[in-house]
Amino acid sequence: MDKRKQLNQEFIWVVTGECTRKGKLACPDCFNHSQEGELDAEQRRIVANNLIEINPPKVLFTGGEPTLINDLNTLSRHLHNNGIKNSLTTNGDLLTSQNFSEISPYITNVNMGVKSLTDPSMNLDKMARTMGMIRGQVPLYVNVTVSKQNKNDLEEVVQFLGDKVDKIKLVQFSPIRGMARQNRDRYEICDEEYGAICEQIIEKYPNLDIRQMSLKGLADLYLRIAPNGTFEVIKGNKEIIIGNPIKKFLKKEEIIEAVN
Repeated sequence: MDKRKQLNQEFIWVVTGECTRKGKLACPDCFNHSQEGELDAEQRRIVANNLIEINPPKVLFTGGEPTLINDLNTLSRHLHNNGIKNSLTTNGDLLTSQNFSEISPYITNVNMGVKSLTDPSMNLDKMARTMGMIRGQVPLYVNVTVSKQNKNDLEEVVQFLGDKVDKIKLVQFSPIRGMARQNRDRYEICDEEYGAICEQIIEKYPNLDIRQMSLKGLADLYLRIAPNGTFEVIKGNKEIIIGNPIKKFLKKEEIIEAVN
């Protein structure tokens, strides 16, 4: 297959829309750049309109914590009504039955992150209720980051999640950017140890849908929308800035060209 045609079909297309750099938990594995500015609701609508012109099949709403913005429901509805699927990555802390009912018709699934059950900021009863609420409306996947810090707690985490989620993804800590890169020495785990841990847990819990998931493949090539609206192609260790639709609408061809 022609390389350009293949990229056009396969690359778009992982699109991460980082709605905000703010987050209540200061997660050590967060990819967000703390120095970037942010958009208001009107500007985010402009970015969404540009995405509709580019027409990726799916957008991953991430952050920081995306539920901190007050127009998440209108953004997800706007993209959904124009043929783009959405998923939401959240810690779930701010989700209520009311605000989630406004978002859930326009997303395909929710990804929650759980690293440990011993974090003092976590309320396990509240988390269980939130998971039940989510799962009653859309599939719930939980990303469990595997790192030096929590490798001995993972079985306890998996047991807790057990019947509360549709899928557990054991995600290798990946120092791609932002806080994750700053915390590399404290959290990064080697490929061999990560693989052995995943194999052991998957074998021990055959009745659960547990997947091994390294982000290294994702980090090789995807389209990132920064909180300030900038479109970047992430290609390995390169961050190729395409532009910002707040200043000038971007074309799909510009993104494809950056990949080549």
